[in-house]
Amino acid sequence: MAKEERKYTQIYNGNAAYEVQWQEEVDSPEQPRRAESPRPRRKSAYGVSVSGILGLTLAVAALMFMLVSYASYTAVANQTVNAVRRVEQLQEENRRLSAAYDMAFDMNAVKSYAQKELGMGEPISSQIEYAEIESQDSVAVYSDGDSSFSVFSAFDSLFSAVRGN
Repeated sequence: MAKEERKYTQIYNGNAAYEVQWQEEVDSPEQPRRAESPRPRRKSAYGVSVSGILGLTLAVAALMFMLVSYASYTAVANQTVNAVRRVEQLQEENRRLSAAYDMAFDMNAVKSYAQKELGMGEPISSQIEYAEIESQDSVAVYSDGDSSFSVFSAFDSLFSAVRGN
């Protein structure tokens, strides 16, 4: 006994409408089916791409660079803070020493020491002399009577002074 069945299939041929085709199948006498042999399942191997390894390496390198630069920044910031503290200490010491220096050379103390300890007194008007200088700075060059000057005579006088003549 053959049993007829009618099946339909949908075919998509590139446009949005489906084309329905009816197929008539006739069952043929059943043939013994082959038993499918179980195929050994392959383990799926997960691969790592070269770009993935390269990207991970670059990310780790960037992270290390960031950590090293942060550490050097921290060290430089610490040195800057120490330098600022040292400058402040030196400025305070400068103020203190300047005040001590000003106190050390008190003119009133020097005057009283000179009068009491050394026996000095104020000069009277007859002891004060003023020197008047007409010109600021001047130089007078005298020669042995020879009014002409030459480079050779200058060297000759230099060598004679060195020899001791």
